[in-house]
Order: sequence, then structure tokens, then C-alpha cells
Amino acid sequence: MDVSSLRSKKATAAGVAFVLALTLGINFAPSQAASRNLVYGSAAGIPQLNPIILTSATEMPLTTLLWAGLTSRNESGGLDPDLATRWNANASATQWTFTLRQGAKFSDGSPLNTKAVKAAFEYTLKTPVSQWKIEIDMVDSIRTTANTITFILKTPNAVFSEAVADIRIIKVSEVDNFNKNPSTSGPYKVAKFTPNVSLNLVPNPNYYGAKAGLTGIDFTKLGDSTAAVNALRAGSIDYLDHLTFADAASVKSNSALQLLRAKTSSQTVVLHMDNQNAPGNNIKVRQAMAYAVNRQSLLDNAYFGQGTVSAYNTVVADASPWQCSAKAGLTKYTYDPAKAKKLFAEAGITKLTWWGVSGILPEFTTMAEIIQADLKKAGVELTIKNSEVGAWVAGFYPPGTKYPGLVVPNIFSLQPDPAYSMYYMKSGGNESNWNNTQYDTLFDKAITVLKPAARKAAWCEGLKLENSQTPIVAMFNIFTVHAASSSVKGIWVAPNGMAHLEGASLGS
Repeated sequence: MDVSSLRSKKATAAGVAFVLALTLGINFAPSQAASRNLVYGSAAGIPQLNPIILTSATEMPLTTLLWAGLTSRNESGGLDPDLATRWNANASATQWTFTLRQGAKFSDGSPLNTKAVKAAFEYTLKTPVSQWKIEIDMVDSIRTTANTITFILKTPNAVFSEAVADIRIIKVSEVDNFNKNPSTSGPYKVAKFTPNVSLNLVPNPNYYGAKAGLTGIDFTKLGDSTAAVNALRAGSIDYLDHLTFADAASVKSNSALQLLRAKTSSQTVVLHMDNQNAPGNNIKVRQAMAYAVNRQSLLDNAYFGQGTVSAYNTVVADASPWQCSAKAGLTKYTYDPAKAKKLFAEAGITKLTWWGVSGILPEFTTMAEIIQADLKKAGVELTIKNSEVGAWVAGFYPPGTKYPGLVVPNIFSLQPDPAYSMYYMKSGGNESNWNNTQYDTLFDKAITVLKPAARKAAWCEGLKLENSQTPIVAMFNIFTVHAASSSVKGIWVAPNGMAHLEGASLGS
């Protein structure tokens, strides 16, 4: 399995389970913040602290507040040095060496050295429930010196330095009782933690990097989205993780508040059809769907305009620097009900069924109604069926599940590099059941190319194939929105929607 991958299970966890985790929970009154502490509110609690076995979206911001990586992603989606000051690969991209900072320590004062880093990677590779094992599972062996750690890979990987950014360095000897008082490697450490109730962080005095800008962060669990945004407006909390799309405009217009979102997005809203079974195995049907949906209307009405349209219909966003676009011959699937009607008629399709989820993700419900009207213009009757989340997921997941005649909405929340997003479309890894050996070969070739310009050209060959075959209907990329008091500074949002508070501070 390729290191740079996010397999279907991972994509579902990021795009479905993590979203769902933010919609569930028990009501708890907000805790009172200590003087100058930032009060962080969310609709769900934090179950556990181990970043290697991530279980909920609420744990995501902790991965960079509490833990260091060899490398770290920045606001643009690129890489910055972290615990490693530099790195290099051999010509075949099968051996990567990272040089570590000297004198780094965990929060308890113990050495944060190559021995500790090796232990964290070996723990990740040996932990079946790790969310991140899939990204480094081509590691064959690990060698260390006093200052360097070298990874020998089973298969070439030109973006291994990206993969290691997700492996946060924990003290492995503490994993059996990790939630009690873990030794951290990031800018903050744990002062007190009650699972699913509250968490208090204070600065890590032994952190090697820029010192924390806050005296502490108090995490509080709020009852629901309405209570959460009311708490922000009232000043009871300083930051709200995952604002509802419906509240985005009112927050943006409030001078006492600020709306936070990424500069670019790698969160894609898609429609699945079963590519292995009728009618989804007919390319005319898939292309008809791509032309039938009014992407801009869906984005404006279901997601309140928080996103950008994906006219090229690929997992790589139109605005991505990796998108090769019409210049390379890709087709734009602009809204064209007449063309969709012609293609549906040629395929003999007059009826389809929407397979949605009830009780959560109201955006999907809005989309169903709009797409139902869009398909009617194209001569197709869409029956809407919504099920509770377990039945919904079981209807199309895991990859290989048969679901003929269904149209299924989904969200991918992936890293922006094609090594992650395009991997999802490889055979056996996507819920649309598109198995294309030519695409697999193109991906496997591109992942070995070290020079970015040449690698972009190699990725483009795969994008051309995806664009022409329309295995999914990639409608648009959405921006996950967060909110904060205007006095909060230094928070930024990654392309995958994760908020970064490592550099946060509170003004007057």
C-alpha cells in the first residue's frame, strides 16, 4: 500500500465520521475560563488524546497543539521544518534521511531524539487501529544516528516528507495510560483532562519552537450548534470549532467576531454511482449526471456559498496548483440539462434513487431536493430515500459494495497534494467502484517523480483519465468554517478544514 494514500476507509472517516462526530454529544455547560486563557468551544467532547489512534474530529487540533512532527504542513498546504531541520531523498526516492534539532525535549524533560522518533514510527506501524499507518506502511526499516533518522522504503515515494507530517511524536512508553498525563512534544501540555467533558492545556516550557502565545486553552463542550454560536456572540467562548454554514454570514457581518476558513480547500462534495453495475457502469449515465447538476446553485443553497465549483469534475480542485485544467485538454462539465437529457435518453435511463442520510448533514437534504429538480429537467425521476447513518454507510461502503441505481452524496476531506486525493481513485479504494488499471499505473509512476514540475505533468495524465471517465461527480470544494472573537489572533485553517491554534494569542 502506498505511503501517500488515504484509502477509502480513511476518506470516509475524514469526510463522514469526523463530520458526524461534531454533530453528536451530550449537553454540558461551558466551563469558566481562567484569566487570559482562550476558551475553545465545540459541539462534541474529546474522547482521548493519543494522536496515533485518532478517533474523532474534535481531537484533530490537538495533533499540532500537543505534538511535534518531523515536518509540519503550513497554511498553503506546503511543508515546513519541525523537529527535523532538513531532509533529503536518494535518486530513486526509496531512502529518506531527516536531520533532527539537537537538544529537543518532551514536556517532562526527557530527550526528544532520534530514539524517541524511531519508537513513535514503529508504534504507528505496529498499531492496527492507527489512522496514519496507511501513510507510512511502505517503510521497510529505520536506521538512526545521534542526529539523523533514515527510512528505507519498500517502494519509491517522492512525497514521503509529506506523509511523515501526520505522524506526531509521542512518548511510546506512556501509551498504556496515555490520557492521564502524557509527555507532549508540541507548544502546549495537558494540565487536566476528563474524557468527553473538558480539557485544559498550558504552555510546554520545554518546547523547542516558538513559545505559546496563550496562558492556556480551556476546551468546553457545548450542547448544540445554536447554543455554541450564542455562546460565541455572548463572549462566553473565544473560539468556536466548526460553525454551521447557515451562521457564517451573520458571523462575518459581526464586527466583534471573525469568520475563519482556509485560503484553498481540499474538501470535495461528490456524488457516487456504482461503476460496476447498471446504470452506473454506463459512461453516458455518469457523464449525464455530471452535466445535469447545477453546481453553483447547490453550493449557494446547500452550503451558503462557502466553497468553489469543481467544473473539471476531479478529486483535485479546480483552484489547485496541481490542476492541469483545459490547457491539458480536460473537459469542463458545466450545467447543461439539454446535454444531460440527451445522454440519459441514449442510455435509456428515466429513474434513479437518492441514497441520503437522515438526522444529520442537512446540506445533503437540501442537495437532494435541488438535484431532484435538476434531473427532472433532464428527463429523469429521482426518488429521495434517507436512512439513519449506519444504514446509509452500509448501503455503499466498503468499496466493492453493490448499489445499482443509487446516487449517493459524500464528502472527502483529504490533503491537497494529488498523492493523497488521487490515491483515493485507485482500484479497490473508492466507493464508486471505479477500477481502472491504466489509472493505477499512471498514479504509481507519478508518485516516484521527485521534481515537482515533472510530477505535476505525471499527475495530469491521471487527471485526464478521471476527467474523461467521470467515475464520480465532483461538484464543488467546500470551506469548513470556524469562528472566533475579533480579539483572537494567529489562528489559521488548513485546506482540509482543520483549524491550527499553535500560534494563537488573545488581544484586548
